[in-house]
Amino acid sequence: MSKAALGPLLITRRSGNEPIRANGEAAGRLDEFWSGACSHLAGNTVHGVLAEYRVSTALGAAAGTRTA
Repeated sequence: MSKAALGPLLITRRSGNEPIRANGEAAGRLDEFWSGACSHLAGNTVHGVLAEYRVSTALGAAAGTRTA
């Protein structure tokens, strides 16, 4: 089956309360991961994402999800 036959991947905005599961068992929450993985806002990778978020918030367009 080709990728084109699958259609677009639908991404939904997360709240952070979603569980992270390992072998069917809750192994943490998404907000705990975000807190640990994205706390260094001055880092090169996250800094750009933060800037995009601030611009989208200023434009009133921050309700969706980031696609790339």
